[in-house]
Amino acid sequence: MRSAFAVITCAAFLSSPLALAQDDSRLNGMIDKLAAGEAVEGVFYNTLDFNSLRQTARSDLDYIIIDMEHHPFDVTALRQALVNLRAADGSFPVTPIVRVGSNGSEVSSNRWMFKQVLDMGVFGIMVPFVNTADEARDAVIAMRYPPARDDPQPEPRGLRGWSPGTASATWGLSSQEYAQIADLWPLDPQGELILVAQIETAEAIDNLEEIMAVPGVGALFIGPADLHNDMGFLGQSGVAEVEERIQEALQKANDADMPIGLTPAGSSLEERLEQGFRVMTR
Repeated sequence: MRSAFAVITCAAFLSSPLALAQDDSRLNGMIDKLAAGEAVEGVFYNTLDFNSLRQTARSDLDYIIIDMEHHPFDVTALRQALVNLRAADGSFPVTPIVRVGSNGSEVSSNRWMFKQVLDMGVFGIMVPFVNTADEARDAVIAMRYPPARDDPQPEPRGLRGWSPGTASATWGLSSQEYAQIADLWPLDPQGELILVAQIETAEAIDNLEEIMAVPGVGALFIGPADLHNDMGFLGQSGVAEVEERIQEALQKANDADMPIGLTPAGSSLEERLEQGFRVMTR
């Protein structure tokens, strides 16, 4: 027998399904803007207060990062959070993505973490401490399904298990419709999922060209606090030596036309946007 929670949740998901072919717009508004070369602004969310989430859904933000790295990994709360982020017409005006707790070096041993949040219906995952191309590739593999026989982008070959019932309902689609678009942009031009690799060490900046070259990486996000820590400035901010590495990462990303962002980190949002960062948090 299903619980009352499950009945209410299913009703909320299914009462206003999205029409897959209503128009040419994406379900993932964050990708929509990045693909057009625009900047996006979001916020880290550290508590799943449902009233606040409903207010966030009506805000002018482009995306929300539900932080499961430094805060509880609670998939049941995530499912209810997505209900509260969904608009009355079934769309997600503010794109929900999750920062998982698994560092890049740990992804291959923690694919279950990726599977569970994707199966709830999030539109992307941020992975902390991605230091090498191999770690970025592991994240791509964790987020992709195995390729269909006629898949024009079969590599990197995904290992995500198939159980899309909640995710497809969250998106307002049938399971087969979900399967057609639950892939990584820009590797799959029609994909509605985004992988954001966090760059938080000097090693990651040294390896940035190789990380960006991994098919399926959609954006980069610098973690200024951990970059300071990695470079020997624990608990500090605004250190000139660290800022030089931040600017180096920005230049490499812009040269590769890869969206990159960070928290303003002591600078104004406007200043960072003027510098060329395109994935910002407030």
